Amino acid sequence: MGVQFGWYIAERVIYINFYNRVSERDYERLHAGLAELLSSKRGQPIHIIQDESNITSLTADAGRVYKESVIAQGKVTGAIITIGRHKSHPVMNFISATLAKIGNNAYQSFNTLEEAEEYLSALDSTLDFSAAARDHLEMTYSPQRR
Repeated sequence: MGVQFGWYIAERVIYINFYNRVSERDYERLHAGLAELLSSKRGQPIHIIQDESNITSLTADAGRVYKESVIAQGKVTGAIITIGRHKSHPVMNFISATLAKIGNNAYQSFNTLEEAEEYLSALDSTLDFSAAARDHLEMTYSPQRR
């Protein structure tokens, strides 16, 4: 599989980690999982951080990705943040920015998770990154680890 995802901060921030070869099946699994995570009504925005720095290839049909994306459908109420822009797959970078624009989300791209957390903290002061589930990070770029 080329994607893992889950709550980074419970009920507030979803963390998506793309790695290796990202396939059509990975996107299907991701969209179904995101729809489930976003299914209950919440009063506060839900943000997404996605790491794109470890993608080696992308085989998904872009048209189908747009059609099925919960981001493009406007179901994400917060910002879409990508990390790993220094190593991002160019097609994935384009897809992420486009989906965020179609879904009318704020979109930013950073090199590291630390930069993304700083940006989201400034954007949404109710976020507590000390409660972040760092178990989603085994493939994530961090200047201390590389």
